[in-house]
Amino acid sequence: TRKESSAASDVYKRQLGYSNNENNFKGSALDYSLNLKYKFNNGYILKEKAMFAPYILAGAGVLHTFDIETKYLQAPANLTAFDIPLAIGVTANVKEGVSIFGQVAYHVNFTDKYDAYDQGGNDSYLHYQLGLTFTIAKKDTDKDGVPDDIDQCPNTRPNVKVTETGCDLDTDGDGISDYDDA
Repeated sequence: TRKESSAASDVYKRQLGYSNNENNFKGSALDYSLNLKYKFNNGYILKEKAMFAPYILAGAGVLHTFDIETKYLQAPANLTAFDIPLAIGVTANVKEGVSIFGQVAYHVNFTDKYDAYDQGGNDSYLHYQLGLTFTIAKKDTDKDGVPDDIDQCPNTRPNVKVTETGCDLDTDGDGISDYDDA
């Protein structure tokens, strides 16, 4: 079973702001979204266990701002609007169960009132992320080093070399595993 995409719900709290000659804007934001992620390390484009695993992401959600401060303009104290995040990112697998990721997301919001600066369109912003991901544990019943969720041969014998999919290795392609080949 190959996993090419996944869905996830994200919640972020962050500070938004900018400064220019006409206005200073600063505030807090909560972003709630449901995202679909397409992973390029899906077995078709890159190996599932590739060291570098790029992905793209798209979603829909809500952005809620609060504690808005502006220098000259009057901004609403609290504002909630529809939000569409579009992102690209890469995960670098450091070792089994530990990876580093970086992502850049472009958010389009369906309002022009977040910063109290009307430019005749929708507000948008870039969101940069860098972080660590830890996988607590993946079940591997036959202890062949291939997690059960992708193991195509779940009852491999002990000490048998296996492929990335968990089946006995057959380097000469004769249909008999290397372990049983004489």
